[in-house]
Amino acid sequence: MPPARRNDHHVSRRRILRGAGALTVATAASTLLPRPAAATPTGRRVAIFGAGPGGMSMAHEMAERGFQVEVYERLSRLGGGVRSYVTPGGGTDGRPSLPYTCGGHFFLPGYAALPNLLRRIPTGDGGSMIDRLTVSSHGMTGLGFGVNGTLLGLGVPTSPDRLADFSLDQVLDSVRGLLAPRSATWPTDAPLLASKVAAWVTSGPLRRAGQLEFLDLENGFFRADLLSPTAHTLIRDLCQTTSNDSPTTGLNALTMLTSVVDQNMSMAAGRLGPDNSGPSGLLMDGPETEVWFDPWARHLESLGATFHTRRTVTELAVDNGRITGATVQDENGAQHRVEADWFVLAMPPDRLAPLISPALVAADPELADIGRLHLSAESGFELFFRDHVDTLGGQVTNRDVGDGWLLTLVGMSEIWDLDLRDHGDGRARGMLSVEFNNHPYYDSPGPTYRKPIRALGHDEAFAEIRRQIIEGFPGGDKLFAGDNFLGWRPHPTLNWDAGTGWTVPDLRTASAPGTTRYFPRQARAVPNLFLVGGHTATPFGLDCMESAAYSACVATNALLERAGIDAPVAALPFTGIGPEFAREREQDDALFRAGRPNMFDTIAPARMP
Repeated sequence: MPPARRNDHHVSRRRILRGAGALTVATAASTLLPRPAAATPTGRRVAIFGAGPGGMSMAHEMAERGFQVEVYERLSRLGGGVRSYVTPGGGTDGRPSLPYTCGGHFFLPGYAALPNLLRRIPTGDGGSMIDRLTVSSHGMTGLGFGVNGTLLGLGVPTSPDRLADFSLDQVLDSVRGLLAPRSATWPTDAPLLASKVAAWVTSGPLRRAGQLEFLDLENGFFRADLLSPTAHTLIRDLCQTTSNDSPTTGLNALTMLTSVVDQNMSMAAGRLGPDNSGPSGLLMDGPETEVWFDPWARHLESLGATFHTRRTVTELAVDNGRITGATVQDENGAQHRVEADWFVLAMPPDRLAPLISPALVAADPELADIGRLHLSAESGFELFFRDHVDTLGGQVTNRDVGDGWLLTLVGMSEIWDLDLRDHGDGRARGMLSVEFNNHPYYDSPGPTYRKPIRALGHDEAFAEIRRQIIEGFPGGDKLFAGDNFLGWRPHPTLNWDAGTGWTVPDLRTASAPGTTRYFPRQARAVPNLFLVGGHTATPFGLDCMESAAYSACVATNALLERAGIDAPVAALPFTGIGPEFAREREQDDALFRAGRPNMFDTIAPARMP
């Protein structure tokens, strides 16, 4: 039973005043470009290391502006953490191998920089890559993205029309409706969640930067420790399916605020521009490397770019505060010198850190802060079936906290515009991507073996996943009935070794509390060095494809300025706080300056700094 003291509080019924006027918010620090200490050459040779969304976006911007672009990628396939894959020799009777992927990569509403790029990648049939986004290519009926349903159920406004009746009463009604069908909730759940949602939406920029940035969203802001296990699970679902939290400190509240609420509101209000109304679908309609990155590379090659796969950058030469060259190693161990005028590192922090030499830190001391970033595991398994899996795609498990894992299941075979029977041995029609993040991997014990994934044996990991699909998803038992199940394999971002067990070699950047300030700027004190990727400083504060594309635009504009080249700048879509709640957010900043909580955060106020 919940503690009696929680019933002593009540939620104020005061209607939220509708905002009037505009709230001007400074652009993120990532767009403040440091001036080089000395004049730089106007050469056009650009070396880009990394061919994920960030590196490819930078290559695109540079190639369109006439630069000589060389892209170096350590893997054999393009796409970085978004890449798809095949097992060589896995097909029979002339069929290619079954494709698989690193999981469903969602193009979320509110994305603008990435859709702008997709519109500029031709598909060869008169269309552009944005046309390849879909919800389902085969009539999937079960697609649902956990965070969207949770957000709407909590009463968070994601469009101007939802503002008309936005009030604490409306939020409370929405939360009660979300909780009503669920068992074992507490009477105090809805008032607490409603007060938090109202405070979340109306927090001003000073509170965001000075308080929410340092709070764990799940426990520090939403106070999930005071919720019933059922309501706690909803909040954990919201956190884990939206961004990358830290295995040790969680997800900061600022990330969710900026990236989810404001960008969706701006998209619906038309602030992203007529050509940036958001993606037309949620997922690519085929394996990402084949249908997106390979055609993208061919387009860039037509503009003069060159790609080198299986080339790992091992060293950056620094002299007199500048990068004078780089060394890459090929698959045979041979070393090659890379000469360029401009050097772009488009790789995650764990790959970037070994390149930050003492000489480089001496030239740019802030690069040492990259070591302060937290890393996040995100990977999964691919399961293949004789029949379709259309009723399971996109759902997220809802379990009591601590009992089982929160898993995201995406029916890739129902989304991709291909027939799996044309691949492999011709038997598979269904393919399910099962995705997990930090908690199942590092510390959440499964119900079967009472261990997290990294401590399980090879077959134990699948047995645990199988049990939780059967018990946690409607229709899950039918997937494994009879001879329907055909086999499984880990994502390309998950490795098994008998000596070390399961490892995730490609880690993402966690949006951990207090770390947003350490996300590095794209333009560096080293005048011919730039950083690009989801781990760099953007207004979104999280590692995602949109951040990667946005960072490339920032880096492009900085490079053009430093080179003194007269070329069109890369368009940066609107980001930040719109005018919808200007008055409330100004009032909240006044409260924050006085050391007081948000006016609606009355039941269990979040900790003040």
